[in-house]
Amino acid sequence: MSIRTDTTYSNSSNTNETYYDLTTAIGTSTGEQMNGIMYLYNANDSNEYTYLSAENVQLSHTALLIGNQGSAVFTSNSQVNGIRLYPNTGNIASGTFTLYQIED
Repeated sequence: MSIRTDTTYSNSSNTNETYYDLTTAIGTSTGEQMNGIMYLYNANDSNEYTYLSAENVQLSHTALLIGNQGSAVFTSNSQVNGIRLYPNTGNIASGTFTLYQIED
């Protein structure tokens, strides 16, 4: 779900994708920012599907504010061995990325 300051909210869904899209209006223009958090479940267990939940807030150079919340499931019993973050166009100019493990 995307909640935007310029229009009404929107819902979207996809099936059989190989990625989870975090951003919708962010790039490398001056003042653009994004903050978010993502949780991965069962990523190291090859006997279970891997689940993801994510939420983020982004601010574009035009002062457009967008909040996103969503989830996904990787429907393959396999172990995840990496995470790749990249924009759908352009580059990530800079950022701080932190990986934590939550113990059971």
